[in-house]
Amino acid sequence: MLSKRRKISTVLAAASLTAATGAAGLLFGAQPALAWDDANCGFRSGGPIYYWYHSYQDGAVNCQNGNVPDLASPGTYFNKTNQYADHPYDGLGDRLWNDAGSASNNDTTCAATIWYHASYTGSHLTLTRTGQAGWYSNTLGVVNNNNRSQNWSC
Repeated sequence: MLSKRRKISTVLAAASLTAATGAAGLLFGAQPALAWDDANCGFRSGGPIYYWYHSYQDGAVNCQNGNVPDLASPGTYFNKTNQYADHPYDGLGDRLWNDAGSASNNDTTCAATIWYHASYTGSHLTLTRTGQAGWYSNTLGVVNNNNRSQNWSC
């Protein structure tokens, strides 16, 4: 168990790193957000791309947030079941990159783009912000089972 002094110094170090990162963003321009597997798949400002394993919002799901230059590095996987789907366990544990069949943009303020290749290159599909026409795709069109990177534009 960490001592109280060590816990406080750990929290302060993390806060200092956060502040320094924010200051660097102000000095050098905004930096892309770090990617993460978002446990909160809900609709909100800064919300994730909600991926389904199958077309038409079926199968296992994964919610990815942040700009992701390569969904394969580190590897991302369908890691949640979809209780409302006809096949809630299909794809559970399978890789997310190059394996998604449908998606929605759960961000209420920014558009999300899903790219065919790593590093935001190749064919792509842009999902508008939540609530606008085009905020989800039943089949992912040109990036169906070929989703390798993602990013946002506001």
